Order: sequence, then C-alpha cells, then structure tokens
Amino acid sequence: MEKNLKGLIPTLAISTALVTIGLLADNLSVVLLFALVPVFIILKDSIANGDTPIKYGLALALSLSIGPMLGFLVTGNSFDFYLFIYPLGVALTTSLYWLVQKNLNSNLGLVTFVIYWLAFEYFALLINPELGNYFVFGALSKLPVINFSHFTGFLGYTLWALASNLILSFVLYDANGPFKIKLRILSLVYAAIIITSPLWLSLIWNIDGDNISRQLMIDNYSGLPLENTDYLEKGEWLGRTSAWVAVLLTIYALVKKKITK
Repeated sequence: MEKNLKGLIPTLAISTALVTIGLLADNLSVVLLFALVPVFIILKDSIANGDTPIKYGLALALSLSIGPMLGFLVTGNSFDFYLFIYPLGVALTTSLYWLVQKNLNSNLGLVTFVIYWLAFEYFALLINPELGNYFVFGALSKLPVINFSHFTGFLGYTLWALASNLILSFVLYDANGPFKIKLRILSLVYAAIIITSPLWLSLIWNIDGDNISRQLMIDNYSGLPLENTDYLEKGEWLGRTSAWVAVLLTIYALVKKKITK
C-alpha cells in the first residue's frame, strides 16, 4: 500500500503539470490528449492487481483540480469556487466506476470510466449550465480540428481527450515494465494516427455546419433562444446517452451487490 501511494506522487506531479500546460494557451491544449496517461496507467495497474482504484481516482481528481487552478490563475483569471466542482465530480466518477467494476466484473474496463465521466458532465450541465465553463477538455475546441462537434456536441471534445488518454495507456501499459510502461513503437504510431485524426482530417475534409462552442452549449442548457436549431434538437446527446447508461449500470451493480450478499 505504502509503495503504491508513493507511486502516486510522481504520477500526480506529471499529470498536474501536463494539464496546466494544456490550459496555458490555445495551441498547447493538444497536451490534454495525453496529460492523464500516467494516472490511467496506474489506475489500470490497480485494476489488474485487484486493488481499490479510489485512491488513484483521488490523484486524478487532484490533477484536474490543481492543474486547472494553476492554468486559470497563470492566464490572468480570478480564483473561482467552481474550480473545485469538476474534480469532485471526477472523484465521484471514479467511485461509481469502481462500484460497477467490482460488482459486475465488466469487460469494458476503463471504457466504463469514460461513460461515467461523460455522464457527470451532462448532469453538471443540467444542474448549473455555467459549470460548462470548467469542463477541462473543452480547451481542445480552440484547435483547428474538423468540426466533429457538429455531430457529437461539445462533449465530443471530452470523449476525444479521454479516448486518446485511454488508447495511449493501453498501448504503453506493461505490468512488468519499468514504471509500468513499455514502448511499442509501431503501436504508438497507429495510436498517434487515430488520436490525431481530427487534426489531419481537418486539412483534407470540409464538413458543412458550425462547430458547437462552449458558449452555445451553456446558452442551450440555460434555456436561451438559439439560432442553431439542429443543436437545439439534439443537444448533448452523447452525454445524455452516457447518463442513461451510467444510471442503468449503477442500478444493476447495486442490485447485484445486494443479491450476492
């Protein structure tokens, strides 16, 4: 236990630094595509060893608390209490994920974690749309990428970031390697092509339709009139679908836990 906790310190430091860098400037936000890989690797290792991943989830929450706070303050923004809401939601996400993983023995693994994360952001929008200002991975919307948010909604950026970190953690993870990592060059090349596809596709493919901005998402869930009727009808369908799946998974896990007692 003590050894594992010591391993959290460099993991937390690296991810916090990368998240902070990713928020410092628009053109640096690409760093968010791999900022959480260290935490994902140690989280994956905890699952493989049958350990409770909640403490690793707290490390993830800290990375998403300290990083954004430093990023916001360095770029001249004032301190805001809402900065704490997002990491608290991530900590809750990790706890619910662990509950499902423990009681359902799901083969989806960290994919379930992504579902819960998207669900959390959707519920946050419903509770207070202004919380959308603090969705960390929304910083990726400033990159010159193909306008996939026209199809996915603004939470598509969260999915892009989490999927990228998840893919890289799977490619790099090795239980017996130094720092639980093994470099597989060909696999990394394939992963990089997949992860950066929104960037290079934007150079060769033009899609009609406006990107969904952060403000448009907030206005929609604040009940303000919108000119974008397509988005008005679909909303954040990705988050909404994830929320339904997360609720069903949680209920199923709780029921199974009670039955098997």
